[in-house]
Order: sequence, then structure tokens, then C-alpha cells
Amino acid sequence: MDKQLPEAWTRGGSRGGDRSLRSEQAEDVCPYPGLASFGAYQAQWFFGRDELLARLIACLSGRLRSGGAVAVVGPTGVGKSSLLAAGLLPALAAGAIPGSDRMPVLYFTPTEHPMKSLALRLGSLVGVPPDSMAEALSENPEGQADRLREAVPARASSGVADACLVLVVDQLEEVFTLCPDEQERRDFLCSLSALAKPGPDGTPPVALVVYALSSNYLDDYLVLSATYSELEVALREPVWVGPLSVPQLREAIVLPAQAMGLQIESGLTELLLRDLEHVSETTRLPLLAHALREVWRRRQGHRLTIADYEATGGIRHAVATMAEQVFAGLDPEDQPTARRIFLQLVRVAEDIEPTRRRVTWIDLLGNDRDNSSAEKVLHAFTQSRVLSLDQETVEITQEALLWAWPRLRTWLSDERAGLLVRQQIEDAAVAWRRLGRAPSALYRGHELAVARSSNEGGRDLSPVATEFLDASVRCQRRAARLLAFPVLVLFVIALLTAGLFLLLRALPTAHGGWSLGSFLVVWAMLAGGGLLASRRSRHLGRAPQPEHQDRTFAARASVFLDGLRDLWPYRSGAGATAAGHRVPVRPVVDKPSREQSRRNVDEALREKYGQLGAPPEALIQWPGPTHGRQPGEAERDER
Repeated sequence: MDKQLPEAWTRGGSRGGDRSLRSEQAEDVCPYPGLASFGAYQAQWFFGRDELLARLIACLSGRLRSGGAVAVVGPTGVGKSSLLAAGLLPALAAGAIPGSDRMPVLYFTPTEHPMKSLALRLGSLVGVPPDSMAEALSENPEGQADRLREAVPARASSGVADACLVLVVDQLEEVFTLCPDEQERRDFLCSLSALAKPGPDGTPPVALVVYALSSNYLDDYLVLSATYSELEVALREPVWVGPLSVPQLREAIVLPAQAMGLQIESGLTELLLRDLEHVSETTRLPLLAHALREVWRRRQGHRLTIADYEATGGIRHAVATMAEQVFAGLDPEDQPTARRIFLQLVRVAEDIEPTRRRVTWIDLLGNDRDNSSAEKVLHAFTQSRVLSLDQETVEITQEALLWAWPRLRTWLSDERAGLLVRQQIEDAAVAWRRLGRAPSALYRGHELAVARSSNEGGRDLSPVATEFLDASVRCQRRAARLLAFPVLVLFVIALLTAGLFLLLRALPTAHGGWSLGSFLVVWAMLAGGGLLASRRSRHLGRAPQPEHQDRTFAARASVFLDGLRDLWPYRSGAGATAAGHRVPVRPVVDKPSREQSRRNVDEALREKYGQLGAPPEALIQWPGPTHGRQPGEAERDER
């Protein structure tokens, strides 16, 4: 990947958030994160979760003795990431757990390659290359955990028995929704389990492991816990993150403003709380934070007013108003690009609501001949925090946008069927790449026809998916060429068989046995030659080059004729045949004369019955001359 992420995109768009703080003047820092979650640098404005944070820290303190991971579970959008980043990490840095202020902290999301993400963080901590670390964890997670216990100098200057490090995995559901490799999934969960196990003689675990897990598919996770024993203990007693209560919402509105020296007009807080009553509990926080951020942007001096709030469109319409303004501000030629990008950032399914989807930014740019259009769109929507970017991926900041922005809902409604097919193509392309581009993983038949018809332009697919479809088309065309010749051979065999059968029926009745035997032998000869030609044609036609098509066809025809010659049983002469000399087909099927037929039958009967001792003369009664016979009998006998 030789492209670099434009620095201008990172303002206000990164998950980590440090760049957005540094990019703004200190006096212009907004205490409300908008659609994004709180980052660790925003801990001073994170309010309303004190009780939940205390419960989480108590659970982690208990894990110092018993070991095991702690699961933070709640619906999407309820604030799990903010709790971990702006609540837990600053508390640990302040020494909330004995020795936690000296513990290295690793905070990451799994992505589609969780072992790579884990090995990258652990390897950088102890100076081991990520590939070596991933291999060591996969082969022996317990042994690698023991080596990490010795390598990480977290307890060097402390007299307490604390853990070596803190490992926080946000959005653990990506292990099941993004990672296509079952073995990598198991290796990742086993590695986390090994790191969270207590050490020998009751010593603390190598790491305090915390992960956040969306409860949208909690039933599926409970089923999975029976398969993955590493999840069973953590899901048995999770730390549940629910919606904020009304007093907690009031704290989240008022206290950040006070911390920044801002004044809230009387009545604005009550208006906000009243509008939140008509909003789903799982989307209240992001919509509230976005509305407050928009009010802050419109403020005059240090005062947040009701008029500024109403200008945003209110809780229910603030997101749509802002997103529509950004879209309308794009050049007309860039608006179709915006539509394409947003549709790629949404995952749809048959029975559930659409969800956001993380995509590498190189995939979003890779299909445009001129990337400037996609760059403009990404820059505009990351500046407004609708999209979030890091060094590799892009995603919609909050799923609340999926239902709050009418234009996006219309796009999803119009393209739902096509999105389902394109997502299946993307998933199949990832599996194909993971299998080393194996031909067996390519699309064929009806599956390929549906995929091609749903994306004729090819602009809505990532480069790997486009390559996957192109390879599927080439494979099907090559298979069609290989099938055409054997089918033609079988058709010719059928025609020759039918003609030969009709011809043999015209032979004299006395040769009925010979006719049937000849028919079976010739048919077997033709079929064997066709099968041999088909097998040889498959060998010759596995990867035919276009410039050698005529030569390949000639080779197949030659193979067919060789198969006929190899199976042809008839020789020239009365008995023995010179080696390698074969009689042409036509003399074998010429009609014999009456005298020749009589001699052949006479000789055969003498040979057969002579061995039994019976006089042939008593058995052979050939008709005499035609004298004395009725007219027409001689002609009938001749026939």
C-alpha cells in the first residue's frame, strides 16, 4: 500500500481522537464529542457513569486474584467505548487498582485479523516481530503468556503483586462478524484466555483483560459460549451497560459545560430532556451529544441558547440537518460518489436492521480512476464527524445516522437487494483471498450470473471483489470451452451409432449374430475413443493460450482419431494381420455375396458339429436350383 492517508482527513475523524484535540485551539475545544465516542483525552468531560465505573473497577480488582476476563456488555450506541476509553483507562492511570498506574495499557479493536492486531500490540511491547508473536501465540498461548510475564517489567519498582499489563479489546463482536477464519478466531480467544489466567502459586495473571461486546446479538453469543469456553466465564457475570437515567443525562448535559466555563440558558436542559423522551434509549447518547455539539458551534460567546438548539433541528433532526448540509455542499459530480461510499459503509441482512460496516479506505478509493472525488467526500464528512477514519479504515461514526438521515434511508431502501448480493460477493472474495485464490472458491453458474447482473458497472465493489469476479468469469469461460469438445464428440458418437445400427440391420438375416456383435464392438470403440479424447482434451485445455487455440483443437481431434485406431479390432486378410496394418471401415460392412455367405455358414457348421460327431450333411439342407419352384421364391430367398 503505497498511498498515505491525507493528513487533512484526520481532524475530528480518528477513533483515537488525539489529532482532533491538537488541531483545534485550546479555547475552541468542544466538551461534547458529537456522534463519536469519548476518548481518553476527554475524561474531564465524561460524566454520568461514576457508579458503573466503580463496579467495573471492583470486578477487575477481583480478577487480580481469580483471573479471567471481564465482559462489558450493552446495546450498540449506549456508551461502552466511552466507558472504557474515557472512564476506565484514566482511572487505572490514576491508580484505581494497586499498581495499575505502572501497567502498560493496550487498547484496540480486533478487525478482520484479530491475531494480527493482538500480535502487533504485544510484539511492540516486548520487541518481538508481529509475525513471530502471532505464530508463538497460536502454537502455545500458555507458554507465550509465561514469557510475557518475564519480559514485561511492570512490577520492577513495586512491592505489590499486580498484573503485568491491561489489555482492552473494544467491539469484540468483530471476531465473529468480520474474521472469516475459524482457526484464527479460536487462536485469538485462546490467547486472551491464556493471558487472563492466574500465574503459578496464585500470582496475578499476565494481563487484566477487558472486552466490550454488543448485546444486539447476545442470544448468538450465549450459543457461542458453549462452543468457545473462553467466553463462558466472562458472559456468566458481565458488567451490563444500560441507558443513562434522567439524573445521569442531566449530569452529561450540564457538567461538561460548567467544566469549560460555558453557560446554559434556563430551560434548555429541560427542553433537551423532554425531546429525549421520544428517542430510542440506545440512541439517546449519540444524538444528545451531537445536538449539544451543534449548539456549541452556533453559540455566541460562552452561552448555549434555546434558539441555537432549535436552529439545529432538535434532537431528532440535528443529525439529518447536518448530514444533509454536508451533502448539499458537495459539488454535483461528487454527490454520486458520496452515495457509493455510504452504501459501502453499511451492512444489511435479511432479518435485522442495517448496521455500520468498517471498510479500508484504500478500498473506498481504489475503484475510482480519479480519487479526488472520493477524497473530497471523505474529507467533508470526517470534518463533520459523520465518518470516522484511522490509518487504515473508515466507518460511520454512529449507527444512529442510519435511521436519522432520510436520504441514507432512501438509498438503503432502493439498493437493499443489490447490497445483499454485493456483500455476499465481498465476503466470498475475502474467503477466496484467504484460501490463496483457490479456483474452487470462485463463483459459477447461477451464482456468478446473479453477481454480474447486480453490479454491471463494477464501481461499487472493492478491488479484491472485482478481481474475484473477473477470475470467476475467466474460470467459467475456460470450463465452457473444455466442455464444448467432449459434448461435440458425444454428439458425433450418437450420430454414428444410429447410422451404423440402421446399416447393420440391412445385412442378411444369417448374419444377425455378427451384426449385433459388430454393433456392440463398434459402439464401444467409438465411446472409448470419445472418452480418451475428452480426457486428453481436459489435459490440453486446462489453461489454453488464445494464440494456440487452433493448435489445441487440432490436437484434440488427433487424440479422438488415435482413440478410434487403438480400439479398432479388425485386421486385413483371412487370419493373421501384419503388425500395425488396419483394414479400412468400408470393406468390413460391404454386403457379401450369396455364395460367400453359403460357404461361410457351411464351414462354421462343419467345424461346430463335426466336434460332436454329427454328419453335417444331415443338418445342412441348402435349397436346390430354382427349377420347379414357384415364381418369386428364388428372388425371396436371395433377399
